[in-house]
Amino acid sequence: MVYSLNGSGSHSAFALGVVKVPPRTRQRLTWQSAGVLNINTHWIGRRLWCAEEDCPGCGVAPTRTVSYVVVTWDNLGELRPQLLETTPHELQRLEALGQMEGLELEPGLVLDASRNKSRSPTRLEPVACGGKVLDKLKPPRICVAAASVLAGVPLPAADDDLQAYVDRIKPALRVRLEQAIAQAF
Repeated sequence: MVYSLNGSGSHSAFALGVVKVPPRTRQRLTWQSAGVLNINTHWIGRRLWCAEEDCPGCGVAPTRTVSYVVVTWDNLGELRPQLLETTPHELQRLEALGQMEGLELEPGLVLDASRNKSRSPTRLEPVACGGKVLDKLKPPRICVAAASVLAGVPLPAADDDLQAYVDRIKPALRVRLEQAIAQAF
């Protein structure tokens, strides 16, 4: 069994879009995840998750940590879940700004996401607490499953904790990395 937002157990149940902020605009988001998912990745023609120990990607490409959080944005009164992809540095910045205003990185945090240029990173600014929280999006497994679909890796099993899941998919990660390296070099 896999975790599911809609009960279907399919990959499409977790296929959340990634937040895309057009340049010189602001998008109002509400934090939904109970935590942040940090994944080490390699860029070998595309972003691939690092297999950690004995990782074939570590010998050819540096790692970069990507942070994922499930958020919602209001689309004409309907809350749309999306996956916010950012960096640990930007989340630290958001947390520091939030602390100055007495706000925590927790479900219900309302934030603005903006970008200056098309290749600029997305900047996050805390706005307020008390945003609408969709309980079905809070569990960390929802963020893990959505990031897994985005990366094209197997979904976690219902009884997997995060470390058990990572250990279970390491062979698949190694194969994907080896294939990408063979194609790239």
